[in-house]
Amino acid sequence: MKKIFFGGPLINKSEINSVINSVKEGFYDKSKEDLNNFADKIKKLLKINYVHLTFTCTHAMHLALMACGVKKGDEVILPDMSWVATAQAISYTGAKCIFVDINPKTLCIDPEKIIKAITKKTKAVMVVHSFGHPCEMNSIIKICKEFNLKLIEDAAPAMGSHIQGKFAGTFGDVGCFSFQGSKIITSNEGGAFVTNSNKKFEFAKLFSILGRTNSKADFWSDFIGYRYGMSNLNASLGNAQISKLQKLISIKRKIASEYINFFYNNKMIEFIKEPEYGYSNYSYPNIFIKKSNKIKRNKLIKYLNHKKIQSRAMFPLTSEMPMFKKRFYNKESKIMSENCLTLPSYAYMTHNDIKRVSMEIINFLKDY
Repeated sequence: MKKIFFGGPLINKSEINSVINSVKEGFYDKSKEDLNNFADKIKKLLKINYVHLTFTCTHAMHLALMACGVKKGDEVILPDMSWVATAQAISYTGAKCIFVDINPKTLCIDPEKIIKAITKKTKAVMVVHSFGHPCEMNSIIKICKEFNLKLIEDAAPAMGSHIQGKFAGTFGDVGCFSFQGSKIITSNEGGAFVTNSNKKFEFAKLFSILGRTNSKADFWSDFIGYRYGMSNLNASLGNAQISKLQKLISIKRKIASEYINFFYNNKMIEFIKEPEYGYSNYSYPNIFIKKSNKIKRNKLIKYLNHKKIQSRAMFPLTSEMPMFKKRFYNKESKIMSENCLTLPSYAYMTHNDIKRVSMEIINFLKDY
């Protein structure tokens, strides 16, 4: 029986040749050639002024928070249901995470819940464009302007998603992207810090090279910094991948469309669709299982795994992890966390693969 993978990239000769060329020639005078080319392509695509490439998206988020002046004693509002890296990056600065609820229709942060969480200590809002669905940015921007808050976008899986042509990651003070192996484009591991602020861009560059300024001597640092930069070799893969972004988005949206058709009018399953106000790259398609519970959802995951189909449980609530504290009970986040399933959508999925996944889920829920 063929194994159906959860995620994975589209790799062919262009990527292979790019990486081989970087191994052969990406040193000495060409040590930054792929880095510069990759950054330039991202700038052109997103219509943004500055791009700094990092080793991971988590590094980009840490730099973004620091560049926005977030520090110990501050509070940062973020969604309760997200990959833990979002909260971890906030914690690196010493700031406190304030977890708020999501909109169950999009799995993104609920703007109304942001307003209720603002205090005198609130410094920033860190939104997450969950699974490629863009957040309700127009409302969030108004809130941040009204309360003078910094706006940082965790756009890790959302490269190419947009709202009326303006791309996720370009609405706030800083946007952060991931190029990890299961993202819509990959550099094997990698991230990007994007901004229209030269000051924040220069900050990110400086603190990615251990605060080295050479102000008094070669290798002199004036600040405690980090080693956060992407390698030229990683950039060579990303450089080839980004040229295929529109093709990859088309593949992902076709996979989502087929899932929607298979689950159409099923009383047990609700497919999480892109919001009416935006365009999603559907990097990770999700379903909500009605009249279910965490035990039932997890049994479905085990059943699919037995059938050689990889799927993934929804993220647990970050506020329930031992290193964080909860201020609010986030009802919708709890419900979606325990009853959602992320479906396989790797780049080489066929119509028959999607049908097989869908039918196995339908049959399991029908007989359960």
